[in-house]
Amino acid sequence: MSAPDDYESGLVNRRRVLGDAWVDKSLANRNDFNAEFQELITR
Repeated sequence: MSAPDDYESGLVNRRRVLGDAWVDKSLANRNDFNAEFQELITR
């Protein structure tokens, strides 16, 4: 699996566990401080 595939797969799982509304809100509120962490927890 490549990095983009890992992210997309992780995003599907994250949405399944947390729900679309939570994930959408989290991604919309990314900033310089938490952007790398958001990517890490999604993979």
